[in-house]
Amino acid sequence: MDAALELVGLPVKCAFGDCKTRGFVKPATDYGGWFRRSFKKWYCTEHAKVAKEVHDRIAETYKTPEPKQDTTEELYKLLD
Repeated sequence: MDAALELVGLPVKCAFGDCKTRGFVKPATDYGGWFRRSFKKWYCTEHAKVAKEVHDRIAETYKTPEPKQDTTEELYKLLD
């Protein structure tokens, strides 16, 4: 089965609206221009740019804040 996936690719369907595009993407490659948003969401080469922009916008909006480096000094200041 793994050899078949490497040779032919995984069958995928574009998840963009009513797009009927189907194709095969090979693992561990650039996916032939297809964009993968999650395991089950694939976008064809025509819609990949739009899907990536939406994905990046969502990731930027809801990104996890950076943790504080060292809070020990702040805790000592609160004790004083």
